[in-house]
Amino acid sequence: MRKSFRSRLDYIILMIVAVMLSVSLILSACSKNPQTDTKNTTVITENYKPVTLQNYNRELTFQHSPKRVVSLYPHCTEILLALGLENKIVGTAHEDHFREVLPEYKDKYSKIPLLAKKGPSKEILLSAEPDFIYSTAWDLGGPDGLNLQELSNYEIQTYIAMPTYIKGATMADVYSEIENLGNIFSVQSQAKKIISSMQLRIQAVRDKIGQIDKPVRVLVFDQGSDILITGGKGLESNLIRLAGGENVFDDINKEFARVSWEEAVKRNPEVIIVHDYDLPPSKEKITFIKNHPVLGKLEAVKKDRIVIIPLENIFHGVRNPTTVEALAKAFYPEKFE
Repeated sequence: MRKSFRSRLDYIILMIVAVMLSVSLILSACSKNPQTDTKNTTVITENYKPVTLQNYNRELTFQHSPKRVVSLYPHCTEILLALGLENKIVGTAHEDHFREVLPEYKDKYSKIPLLAKKGPSKEILLSAEPDFIYSTAWDLGGPDGLNLQELSNYEIQTYIAMPTYIKGATMADVYSEIENLGNIFSVQSQAKKIISSMQLRIQAVRDKIGQIDKPVRVLVFDQGSDILITGGKGLESNLIRLAGGENVFDDINKEFARVSWEEAVKRNPEVIIVHDYDLPPSKEKITFIKNHPVLGKLEAVKKDRIVIIPLENIFHGVRNPTTVEALAKAFYPEKFE
């Protein structure tokens, strides 16, 4: 009887020891796994290499990948989505001029909180508890603009999109922008894939166009009333050039400029680009152009060589190759038949 009892006791002790060893092994394995951010379930890798870069006349250093991101423009948000960072984005804004997110990102974008149709207030911005803000130079200054020093006091890193503050920005700056974001978030491989894909698409357009003797002269129509608001030297000019055109106001070193109707006609554009955004609708803009006493005399208007481009497509982002493709087809339709 004693032997039977002792055998059972020994068996129970062995079982307890086995369970304790199993629990110890599980806890040990868990301690070796990457930490997880409970707010957005994004895995933080332990091998993050600190990143230091120059941005808007400042030096930014990142000791770890940002966890909670506010992206203040949809075209900026699309870049982050392309990089696979949807689980880190806790807010977006500035949808006032935005048409619709690209189809491939629609589902992911719909899950991101919209902080404000335009620029969010300081209180709303802070309520999202970001540690990283991806913004533009357009949001700086003024009573409602972002204050970089104040945000840093809240331990928020603010990255300003380079193509919005570099004079005469080009696609090379867009690629550098994506590369920087890839380094900041430690997704360099995905950043390289995006850049390579964009370069290949634009090169395919260049190959399709082939050798051209003279680029097509292009006028940008953003808004018009007493004067014309047009595109000057900036990223849009570079997109026009890559599509085989030449912005007739590329000599003005501003992204947007105010010019007279007479000066616009004097430069004799062959094609007119109309920016499409909230108000007025692009159809109304085209009607305005065709009925205008000065612009209506242009050959571009008489021949109906007017192309509509969504406003967000001329800003830096993953849409830029699509813009080059659309412009090239409008400039050289015979090469794309």
